[in-house]
Amino acid sequence: MFKRKARVIGIDDAPFKKGINMSTTLVMVLYRLDFIVEKVIAGKIEVDGSDATDAIIGMFRKLSISTAEAFITEGVTLGGFNIPSIRDIHAETGIPFISYVRRPPDIPAMEKALGKINNNVSLANLRSLKLEPVNIGNEVIYLNLEGIGKEEALSLLLASTRTGKTPEPVRLSHLIASGLANCY
Repeated sequence: MFKRKARVIGIDDAPFKKGINMSTTLVMVLYRLDFIVEKVIAGKIEVDGSDATDAIIGMFRKLSISTAEAFITEGVTLGGFNIPSIRDIHAETGIPFISYVRRPPDIPAMEKALGKINNNVSLANLRSLKLEPVNIGNEVIYLNLEGIGKEEALSLLLASTRTGKTPEPVRLSHLIASGLANCY
């Protein structure tokens, strides 16, 4: 379905120490489905902040590309409770967005936590989630999609996964972000 050289953008954050780190590293990997990493971009986001949407858009612009099949993240949050607006990212970049989780998040608990840190932007983004269950192999995962259909998203997740359960661009962004976290 996808061309061999189709591009996918994986995004993940670095681990951080709650209450100590005010920001964390965000990594974006531009990955081709023929197993080539074209570019890696690193940026910063606030822990429990509301700047993930702007950071992703800014990092995408630094990639200097005009198209990709999709952004992919594992999970709906970055940097603690810094929840990006996938609707705004898609509207600004024209790139579809796939966010997936293996277990549905506890939305009421997340709303309570966001209320405690007074993060209305992330709270609004959390409330806009539309998680759709899909079968992938022997398990159910939950997709939050913008600009792409469920079947196409599932096909892209499978096409970008070499081994295991994590799409390669997400796995690579996680590895790089984790390595960068150990540098500071």
